[in-house]
Amino acid sequence: MSCNNHFVRYRSTAPMRSSGFARASRTSCRSQLHCRPSSGIGSLWTIFLLVCGAAPIASEHQLAADVRVALTTQWPATSILLETAEFFADVDNNKFWNFVESWTENDIKGCEQHILDVAKNLTHSDDSFNVLQLALRIRQYSPRLQFFRSIALESNSFAVLRAANEIHEPLPCCWVELGMANRVATTTKELHNLLVIASELMPRAGMISNATSLDHIYPGKKTNIRFPSFPDGCPNGYAHHEHTLPIVILYAALGTECFHEFHDSISRASTHGEVVYIYRPILMHGCENSGCVSVGTGTEMLNAAGFGVELAMRNIEYKSMNDPNINDYTTSDSKQNQPTHGSVEGFNFTTLSQRFSHLDPHLRLLKSKLLQNSANVGASPEIWHIRDVCLQVTQRILSAADQLNFMVEIMHNFPSLTSSLSRVHIDGRMRADIIEHQNNIHSEAHIMRLNGIILESEAVDIFSLTDQITRDVRVGDIFHRMGLTRPQIRQLLQIQPAPHGDLDGMFPRLRLEDSEVTELVIWMNDIETDPDFEHLSPKIDQFSEQGGSIPRIKRNLFNVIAIVDLSQPSDRTFVENIHRYVSDRGVPLRLGLVLVDNDTGGLQANGNVDENNFNAEGCKTPEASNPDQERDEMNGHLCLPSGLPIRTALARAGTLLLRDYGGKYAAEFVRKVSMTKQLIFDGHSVDAPVYSNNIWAAAEKAFIHAFKHACYESTAAGTEPKNDTIKSALRLALHDILHMDDTERDKHHSMSRSARYVSEARSAIAAKGVVVPSFLVNGLYCSFHDAQLLSSELSQVAIHLVHLEARALKRAFLEGDLADSMLDAYPDGVYGWLHRNAMSKNVPIILSTELFTSMHVMMLPAAQQISHETLKYNLQASADFDLLSYAVGGDKIKIKCTTIWIIADVGNAAGRALVDASTGFVHGKVNRPGCLANDVRIAVLHPPWATPTPEAREWARKFRGIMLSDNELDNLLQQQGFFVARILGLDYDSHSYSDAGGIIIVNGRVVTVPNNLVIERDDLCTLMSDQHNTIANRVRNILHAKSVMNKYHYHVEQQSDLCMLASSFIAQRHSSSASSSNRVHALELSKAALAAINVYSDGFTMLEVVLDPLSKHTQRIAPLLTALQHSLTSQLGYHVMFSLDTIVENLPLKSYYRYANPPTHVGKIPSLQFSALPRNLVFTVHLDVPEMWLVNTIETNQDLDNLILRNAQIGNTVEVEFRIEALMVTGHCISYGEREHQQGLQLVLGKAETLVMSNLGYFQLPSLPGLWPLTLRPGRSTDIFSISTIVEVGRLSERVAYQDVLPRLKADMDTVQISRTLVVSSWTGKRIRLLVQRKEGKINENILNLEEDLTRANTEQKQELSSSHGRGKGGNADTILNSLKSKFMSFWVKVDGGNAGGEAVSDVQIHAETVDMIIETSRVRSPKFDWRGEKIHIFSIASGHLYERFLRIMVLSVRRNTMNPLKFWFVKTWLSPRFKDSLAQIALKYGFEYEFVTYKWPTWLHKQREKQRIIWAYKLLFLDVMFPQTLNKVIFLDADQVVRADVKELWEIDLLGAPYAYTPFCDDNPEMEGFRFWKQGFWKDHLQGKPYHISALYVVDLKRFRQLAAGDQLRVIYENLSRDPNSLANLDQDLPNYAQHQVPIFSLPRHWLWCESWCAKHTKASAKTIDLCNNPMTKEHKLASASRIIAEWNDLDEEISSVIRET
Repeated sequence: MSCNNHFVRYRSTAPMRSSGFARASRTSCRSQLHCRPSSGIGSLWTIFLLVCGAAPIASEHQLAADVRVALTTQWPATSILLETAEFFADVDNNKFWNFVESWTENDIKGCEQHILDVAKNLTHSDDSFNVLQLALRIRQYSPRLQFFRSIALESNSFAVLRAANEIHEPLPCCWVELGMANRVATTTKELHNLLVIASELMPRAGMISNATSLDHIYPGKKTNIRFPSFPDGCPNGYAHHEHTLPIVILYAALGTECFHEFHDSISRASTHGEVVYIYRPILMHGCENSGCVSVGTGTEMLNAAGFGVELAMRNIEYKSMNDPNINDYTTSDSKQNQPTHGSVEGFNFTTLSQRFSHLDPHLRLLKSKLLQNSANVGASPEIWHIRDVCLQVTQRILSAADQLNFMVEIMHNFPSLTSSLSRVHIDGRMRADIIEHQNNIHSEAHIMRLNGIILESEAVDIFSLTDQITRDVRVGDIFHRMGLTRPQIRQLLQIQPAPHGDLDGMFPRLRLEDSEVTELVIWMNDIETDPDFEHLSPKIDQFSEQGGSIPRIKRNLFNVIAIVDLSQPSDRTFVENIHRYVSDRGVPLRLGLVLVDNDTGGLQANGNVDENNFNAEGCKTPEASNPDQERDEMNGHLCLPSGLPIRTALARAGTLLLRDYGGKYAAEFVRKVSMTKQLIFDGHSVDAPVYSNNIWAAAEKAFIHAFKHACYESTAAGTEPKNDTIKSALRLALHDILHMDDTERDKHHSMSRSARYVSEARSAIAAKGVVVPSFLVNGLYCSFHDAQLLSSELSQVAIHLVHLEARALKRAFLEGDLADSMLDAYPDGVYGWLHRNAMSKNVPIILSTELFTSMHVMMLPAAQQISHETLKYNLQASADFDLLSYAVGGDKIKIKCTTIWIIADVGNAAGRALVDASTGFVHGKVNRPGCLANDVRIAVLHPPWATPTPEAREWARKFRGIMLSDNELDNLLQQQGFFVARILGLDYDSHSYSDAGGIIIVNGRVVTVPNNLVIERDDLCTLMSDQHNTIANRVRNILHAKSVMNKYHYHVEQQSDLCMLASSFIAQRHSSSASSSNRVHALELSKAALAAINVYSDGFTMLEVVLDPLSKHTQRIAPLLTALQHSLTSQLGYHVMFSLDTIVENLPLKSYYRYANPPTHVGKIPSLQFSALPRNLVFTVHLDVPEMWLVNTIETNQDLDNLILRNAQIGNTVEVEFRIEALMVTGHCISYGEREHQQGLQLVLGKAETLVMSNLGYFQLPSLPGLWPLTLRPGRSTDIFSISTIVEVGRLSERVAYQDVLPRLKADMDTVQISRTLVVSSWTGKRIRLLVQRKEGKINENILNLEEDLTRANTEQKQELSSSHGRGKGGNADTILNSLKSKFMSFWVKVDGGNAGGEAVSDVQIHAETVDMIIETSRVRSPKFDWRGEKIHIFSIASGHLYERFLRIMVLSVRRNTMNPLKFWFVKTWLSPRFKDSLAQIALKYGFEYEFVTYKWPTWLHKQREKQRIIWAYKLLFLDVMFPQTLNKVIFLDADQVVRADVKELWEIDLLGAPYAYTPFCDDNPEMEGFRFWKQGFWKDHLQGKPYHISALYVVDLKRFRQLAAGDQLRVIYENLSRDPNSLANLDQDLPNYAQHQVPIFSLPRHWLWCESWCAKHTKASAKTIDLCNNPMTKEHKLASASRIIAEWNDLDEEISSVIRET
């Protein structure tokens, strides 16, 4: 009998089920232990017990105290009743009000059940009801309620209430605000009086501040108000909306006693058309005492779910616990004589001893064996024990009854289960299946797809998943009510866009050669005719033979066209790189050139400034030279005439060669021109190389050489070219190039031949929408700025696109879509086939999502609205005539799956041109091959911002073909305006798009047409891309089921409406998803894998996941899956596939993990607890939270860096509380029109500020639920830039988060350019794309010139010094308080905090006390100090009680040795509550300022997983963005350092232009020579004689650091190196030392840092600081070495300890 193949621990709850991979079930040891053995086999039974090893879980004697973790918010717990109402508000406005008005209290049922019962009556399906319950369990809408609370507490009415009530009196539970008339009602009598006089207080009563689309607007008689849809407010946070009726705002909570009285009165007035009624839910403190509104509010702060906690086993090689007496943390308590009671690994030895007392000695042996196994948890196992552990884990998961929950158990407790897992037998078929499928998914180890949408698995959390599932379920309900079956709906949700390459549609495919210029592109070579490629075969079956390389086929399969300006070095380099790629590597790539002069002047498209027109000395002007005169070298070169830029001369010279003689000679000219730049300064790590300017003489020489070569080779065979003829032709050519007379300046037609060539080329590419420089690879168009967005050079992107094309062609060949016969028969051959779907021109507003952001909307039918009241598809028209009238292409009795809405004012020229183009398109008047309009219908709508004009009326009458009166037409156009406003989410009188020429909506995509852009008929074809057509065709096939159409007797237009609705929904879902054809393809191929978990359902939700079963990622994702499974039950289907390493060399997981699942019942508190952990280990606590949360520790008495559970008493619980201190606003900033990331731009949100990185233009700012103004920081940011647009991204689609509204007050006009308001109202914070625009006259300004800002900062600092002289900032507690408030109140002022004492406090007190809680300082008066000089800033990081102890001592040592004012900056993330509590008193006693800073790790930057490496990274990676932008310099000091000198010396050191200064490692301690790795191997070669520096102390010149973009360079280098697990072993030191060649280091004198491990003992006396470096030889405990090495350390320690004891 054997038992070592399975987890016997789980046998009773998860019995083995039949599986292809499962062995026959074996009897477990545990089941046998409960049967008395037969006599005479005692010794054999003992052997059996000892052999049977199960999962080594800790014994009773080794069980540690439980660890319980809570995560709370900054805001009070919110009401479940109000959250339920918000759920229905997201369905639609009517549903919200239906729920509000159907709510009544019920004394019979429990409140939780009553809320669910009322809600269930309003949901449409079990799917909807389940997602509602999930949303309530995770408190999805709590941040939104806090948003309303923030709005209320900042409102004018709340200020009035505070003024009218003394602070200790309770505020009313309900109150009403009348617009902006400063009138408030708190009783029904006051409300009645207010409604009576409301109209008299217009227009102020009709204005509203801080309006957003989240406001609940009652559907009254005359309510045509709609606030910005996505849900963000107005330009400056107080922009105003006006209405013709008084606006009444109710602040109250549904379920309170006063609510219905107020609601009934206001709703009645709104129904009568007297007022506009807006409701903002807020539950005031003390108003939740009775009724169901109190459900969910039982805790002071809200307890959050949806986070994880990791207890990582700590490496204690270098002991860092704050206890020098602890010498060994791995000692086992197991002894041979352990008493036979208690439980180990599920064996109850107490029961066994009672039942089998005669086996006591054997039971002791068994228990001892199990305890020894337990003691080995955390030890590194032998490689042969774990080499197959990934396969074994997969085998065990698949054989479990409850596979998902079992996977979670393994992920949570893997270190304790490793031994048993390593004995699981692996089924051979499973091993073979996994190996087979690794080829499909290994490169995409973690993939998630929800209902067809690829998710960024690293950023997935339960809140974003719930949000997307809820949206899909709601739309699924709509389709279901419209007659679609559930399988059809699931098919719709699984529709994928057309596959693209890795760069998914970033590059449009253009046909450049169909312009009016017959020779626009002149090819420099031809693969099919060139002798260099004669040996190749033209057969494309070579695609099946070659791997990932570009196939050597004798066809023009790869064509690169370069559009360049030869005066720009980067353009010349690009052409030369591509030409070299062909010539040096023999790659069959055809290269074509279009040479133009970029005559925009100033800053060129590629960022290069137009060069000076330097002429050689002694040159002759063309006017002074006779073109017929013989010319030799002695006559000198011709000068460039005044006004003719060298870029124009170069373009003319190259184009003349191209047109007259061919690409071969033009290429020769280009190569020689690229060599005319001479290096005059080779540069260094700070400054770039400097080249001489172009001199025409050198370019002329290159032209002469190429021209003569062309003349000789173009002469007929057998004919000797005449020198006189060549010289004459050369003279004429040069005069043609340099010719410039008055007729050309006046733009008459008598320009020279070469000038005409260039002019034609320039006009041709402009008509194509192509800029300079750029290129096309088989038509795929990429500009210089596109390459910049990818942080690449043009040539790199071009070669990458060539490889993508090779991959696409190979796939087409293998799938049978490409053959030799097809290429030969196609018009224009290979080139024509490659461009078969190419567009005629580049239309940026359609194709450039970076420059012109698009939003997507659901296209709901107008006359066939979905009735929210009847929940049926209402086919009745809403007016006497149809709101929409369609012009239909092709057969009118066929379904049209493409719907285009043109929103334009025909009364102006731009709108009329747009309408003419659209009608011409639908009637088939297009020139583009393959673009057919017979599947399209177009409707023209009048915009809400335009008054009907006679032209608009006449056109509407003509378009409809029926006679309507002017009044009827005005009514029609007005109703269309209302419809458009509703679709776009605008107020009817909004002027958001009034400056636009019009709007095009195609199957959900909204494209704004600028007023100065003419849209042509062919451009509408561009909107119907491959991706669009794929969606439309798939939708048509699904909806064509006769059962749907026949059941509802839909006619053609209604079927087209259904197709429109479905297509727009699918397009909206995929508009900003992380879709990747590679990942989609991998998923599809892996669906057949046997090693998978499959559960199918009848619901709308299908989740597909690829996981590595033993990874930190799976630790986090697996509990998410079970949480969804428990909440959505039968409505969730999932397919889980495994991607893993079949052989491992290291233990994959070294941590325990728990996840705070949503509670099982609505209104319960989520919990997270560790139990039964081994006591012999030391743990580091790591919090795993959603990407948009900023979290800090609030309460614990444990050292979370070194959690030693054996020190806690058995039965006790270690309590840890974290707090969400901020929800992040993150984004990417792009300069409008330049498509550049504006590195160095400074942003402010509230009072928090940051810097835009050059890395993707990334920025982040902290916030909390509320309405926040996002502004540019005063200084160069506001001088040069204004905010253009903000787009919200990252949910379902990119949506315009800010819409310009018509300013009502001058204040709006003054701030509109520098400020926008953002709404933060969800757990996922806010992700935006920020578009900024240069102001007029600031085109060439560099924002990184910080002199002006720094002058301002220095002035402020001098004033500060003057005011504080004689006492110091640290000498006055009030000054500290005010200073800290100015920093920390930035995003906390709108937060409702708590009262630690638990006493009842008012909302006003909570609101005010939060600030004091956050700033964490003291109000105790301190002595006066006489600090003098400039304030010195010190930066440090610490984690764990020991390093916090060191940190206090470091601070004291700095303070003792300088008379300058000091300010310390501490990274808050890892500091314990104990340290933060004590710091305020220490600061007051010793007279220094301090501030906490932090920065959330960006999602795009490669993450470190180990806590220590994360801390190292924070020392360096975010220096440019972590501190205020006015801070010019900071000194970093390690926490375990003691300072013996005045840091003023260090502060004043001149760094000679370097951004930072480090101390080189000592090299005079011979004992450590073998450990100096930088003196050998890689480091020796890389450093090239530069020193290797230590990172324990460094000075950062933040001004220079930002100017050089050093932070950006360090992050790029880090990103490239960190993906290799073997690089950056000492991250904080290796990174700056490796980067020395790009980011220079100033080397400090070595006496600034002494360390016993590396420095000679005789140099200690001159040391200015002493650092407690780890000693790799002795590994001595830090505390022991501190007191031994540093004489004053014990005194410093005792002094600071006494201060803490007094606190």
